[in-house]
Amino acid sequence: MEHFKKSILKFALLLMLVNGVIFLVKFLLFMDYYRHSEENSSYLLADSHGWYLGDETERIGVTNFSYYSDSYIDTERKLNYLIARGDVDTIYISADDHTLSPYREISNNGYKSVKYEYTQDGYELSDFALYKLQHYIVLFDPNIRAIISHFFNEQSERLLDLNEEDKEDVNDLPWDKLSEKERISLSRERFSEQFPNGEASKVLEESLMNIIETCEENDITLIGLKFPLAEEYLDIIGNFSFDADSILKARGVEVYDFSSIFKHEDSMFEDPDHIKDNGAEKLIDSIKIRNFGETRTIYEKSLFNGGGASFRMEHAGAGSGL
Repeated sequence: MEHFKKSILKFALLLMLVNGVIFLVKFLLFMDYYRHSEENSSYLLADSHGWYLGDETERIGVTNFSYYSDSYIDTERKLNYLIARGDVDTIYISADDHTLSPYREISNNGYKSVKYEYTQDGYELSDFALYKLQHYIVLFDPNIRAIISHFFNEQSERLLDLNEEDKEDVNDLPWDKLSEKERISLSRERFSEQFPNGEASKVLEESLMNIIETCEENDITLIGLKFPLAEEYLDIIGNFSFDADSILKARGVEVYDFSSIFKHEDSMFEDPDHIKDNGAEKLIDSIKIRNFGETRTIYEKSLFNGGGASFRMEHAGAGSGL
C-alpha cells in the first residue's frame, strides 16, 4: 500500500511539473497577444496587415491592438473588452478582401481571445469555471497540442535560421529584389491560401455585423481599412473579394481603401500583402491625411498631384475619423 501511495505521489508531482512547464510556455507564447497601450481612446483592430504597422499608429493617437491571424471573432471580443474597460472613441478594423474568407474562420486566435469573453457580464458561470480550469491546468486545454506544436516549430525555425544563415531563400529576399516571375509565384501562393474555393464565412460575417452594431450602440466611430497590396498580388486578386468592405459601406461605415497606394513601389513591401517600416510610416501619413485633409505631407501632395503611387479611397459618407 505504501508503495502504491508513493507511486501516486510521484505521478502527481510529475503531472504538476509538466503542467507548470507547459503553463510557462503558454504564458510566453500568449504574452504579446494581450499587450497593448491604454493611453488612447482610438484603436486599430486588425490581423497581420495592421500588426506590421507597429507603434507607427501612435503618431495619430491610435493604439495598435492588432495581431497576425486575428479574425472578426477575435476583433469582436477585443472590442467588447475595450468598451468594458473604459472610453472608446474610434475603432479601425480590417476591411480587406480576404477577411471573410473561410480560411480565416479556421486560422485565427480564438484560443487566445477567448479570455476577453469573460471581461464583461453575460457569460455562464459554468463556462467561466471551465475556462479557468483549462487556463491553470493546461493539460485540460483542448488546444494544448497546437500550443506545444507551435512552440517547438518556432524553436526549430530559429535553429534552422542559425544553421542556414548563409543560405539565401527566395522568401528571405527583399520584395523589390525579387524577379517579376518570383513575385508572381509568391503572390499566387498567397492567393491560394487566402482565397480558397467557397463562399464567405457566415460565422465571420455575423461577427462583423455584431461589431458594427456594437459600435452604433456605444456611439463609437467605426472605420474600415483596406491595406496596401503589391502590384502582382493586386493583379491576381482582380475583382475577387469576400466583400467585407461592401457590408461596412452598406451600413454607412466609411472605408479607407489604400490597397493600391503603393502599387508601383515595390520597396514598400515585405511580401505580397505586408508593408515594411517605410511603408507603415507613409500609410499612417495617408490615414492622417484622410482624417485631417489640411495637413498633407510632401509625399501625400505628390500622390494627389498625380505623381508616385495611385491613391484610391472609397468611402460611404459616414464616420468622422479621429
